[in-house]
Amino acid sequence: MTRGLTAISCVLWLALGGCWTTASAGDELRQQGEERDRRLERLEAYVEAAGAQLDAKIAQLEEVLQRATALLARNSADHGAKVEELQQQFGALQGELAELRHSHETMARGLATRGSDLEQRVEQLARRSEEIVVPTDKATHLAAARAAFTAREFPKARTLLKEYVTRYAQDAAAASAQFQLGEAYRLEGQHARALGEFRTVIASYASSEAVNDALMSMAISFYELHACTDAKSALEALSRRRPSTTLARQIKEKQDAIQNAPAGYCTS
Repeated sequence: MTRGLTAISCVLWLALGGCWTTASAGDELRQQGEERDRRLERLEAYVEAAGAQLDAKIAQLEEVLQRATALLARNSADHGAKVEELQQQFGALQGELAELRHSHETMARGLATRGSDLEQRVEQLARRSEEIVVPTDKATHLAAARAAFTAREFPKARTLLKEYVTRYAQDAAAASAQFQLGEAYRLEGQHARALGEFRTVIASYASSEAVNDALMSMAISFYELHACTDAKSALEALSRRRPSTTLARQIKEKQDAIQNAPAGYCTS
């Protein structure tokens, strides 16, 4: 009997122990399930929050992209306008360059023609100078030069006068010959070259009366070249040399002419 109770008790104990163990495992599983559910909820909340942030970021990026696209389009348009403007400027420059090239070619042809004409004139003058017979006698030489000057054969006169001054630089008539050499240029309108010859009179024959004539002719040539200040200076220098009454009157007339020159005539 006792053994039977004992066995029954053991069986009941085992049975009860087995039921207790099963209940604990269930609680643990429930707790794990609840914990898993909570983690899932937190994960879902995190994902939802992250998704909201991502959506906001995407919206922000899209807005930036739209602004950038608009800016790029505007800049592209501006760039296109600038490129078009540069192309127009380049085209204009090409046109100007073409005109300059045309002008240069025209000028070059003109210079070539003038150069050819000048060479022909030089050859003609050379032939004419070869035809000029320079007298060996000093007096005859001077007379021939003055005769050519009086006849207004200025190229021939210059050839003879230059040769005379070269041969007889210390002769009493050399200063007058040098002055006439300048006059032969001035009377042909070659005032710049005339001034050079007149300066030679002043530099080489300072004590000669030909200096007075040279100064007066210098004033005339300066005035013809619109250099009124230099013309006045030449006349002032001539006045200081105590010229004759006739020459003094000429000086005054020339000074008055310069003083009453047309507006804009004098450039210096």
